[in-house]
Amino acid sequence: IQSLQAVGEGASFAITSPNGGEKWEIGSTHEITWRYATSSPSVTKIKLELYRTGSLTVAQLIVFPTENSGAYSWKIPATLVPGADYKIKITAVSGPAITDVSDRTFEIYFKPASFSLASPNGGEKWEIGSTYNITWSATGSIPAANVKLELYRGDGLSYLISQSAENNGVYSWKIPSILSPAADYKIKISDISRPAVTGMSN
Repeated sequence: IQSLQAVGEGASFAITSPNGGEKWEIGSTHEITWRYATSSPSVTKIKLELYRTGSLTVAQLIVFPTENSGAYSWKIPATLVPGADYKIKITAVSGPAITDVSDRTFEIYFKPASFSLASPNGGEKWEIGSTYNITWSATGSIPAANVKLELYRGDGLSYLISQSAENNGVYSWKIPSILSPAADYKIKISDISRPAVTGMSN
């Protein structure tokens, strides 16, 4: 059982999450939680900071001020550097001596982005002039906002379907009459802001 550290007269904090060993992905949202005990005076506002223990410096001011409610929902920003040496610090706005830090370090990690084509992914027969849904799924710590959709025949680009489509997993495409009938087409999807992040029909 974690004891509360009395660091200010009549008040104390204890970080409960993250308190050591957690792995939080960049771009995801987590609850920072803490316990608070007081006789007097009461602490109503707090500051939350992210520390890197290797440099002993503040990596980010998470929020200042916010309510001393015992929990704060935090979306981990894409600007953070992945590492396993992070801690959270909580401090009372009314008194910097009333504070606590995660007992042990936790990890902030980055998952590389990728695309997976669901349709067409092989074997479909799509008729020229008809409309079909190109569908895909996307993973990664920093999702793409917009994607480029291209039609390939063999190893070469055959047709630009969309220069910039919303990355919502589906794009309605009417197959144009200028295309030649063939059985060797594939769809390629790319992140507009990171062209190296791509996916293609199997």
